[in-house]
Amino acid sequence: MNDDTAKTGAAVPHLDETFLQLTVGYDDLLLLAEVHAGATAPGDVPGRLREAGLVGPAGLNPTAAGLVEVAVAPARSVVVERFDGSTLSPMFIGWLPDGRATTSAPDAEGAVVVTATEFGLLRDQLRQWLGIFEREVADDRQTLSTDTTVIDAAVSARGVEATGVDALDEVIANWRLAWRANGNWAQRPIDASVTIVDAGTQGWYRVDHPPRHGAEPVDVTLVPLDLDAVLTVLGDVVTGRNTHTDE
Repeated sequence: MNDDTAKTGAAVPHLDETFLQLTVGYDDLLLLAEVHAGATAPGDVPGRLREAGLVGPAGLNPTAAGLVEVAVAPARSVVVERFDGSTLSPMFIGWLPDGRATTSAPDAEGAVVVTATEFGLLRDQLRQWLGIFEREVADDRQTLSTDTTVIDAAVSARGVEATGVDALDEVIANWRLAWRANGNWAQRPIDASVTIVDAGTQGWYRVDHPPRHGAEPVDVTLVPLDLDAVLTVLGDVVTGRNTHTDE
């Protein structure tokens, strides 16, 4: 692998026009956006992008242009991070008011895989990716108190000693994964965020805590949510429906 390939991520950029999927290094993705915006001339891009059929004399391949436009310059951006044991899996979502949307995620080689979808499909795609489905959960769940030391250990699957609080120990024992979602409108700071613990048969819990600085432990509150509430808070982040773009 040469230095150029290492920096851009993908050794061979690829566009699958059947499945509307673009695999490309992150730097190349930004360069394609510059070509689409007219900030970079088609003739000034690296040869690998022309050889892959992504850039021609007149500009971007139309299919690639549509993917790049939504992925790089969406009206709303969402980042969902899934913590499954010691593995962190991110998904980047962008959508436009006309209903076009993309999901982007890194592949094993460090390239970005951008896939076209539709705004109306995002809910079901996220439910599948995060495993948010009907299930039997424990009755009479209560709000629990702990701290970030316990949560950090559970997230990383390092093993957590019994806390002495039966309900909390049940959550940790049934821990499936945790996930976090942040959203913002274009050129705006994050305006919606939620972190959820999925504790299997113990159900879902929203993680609430004050701002954290460095590794210093802070108190955490685990608030039980049912399936509908989980979908609502995730939907709030994705849609931005409880935020606004006014100054």
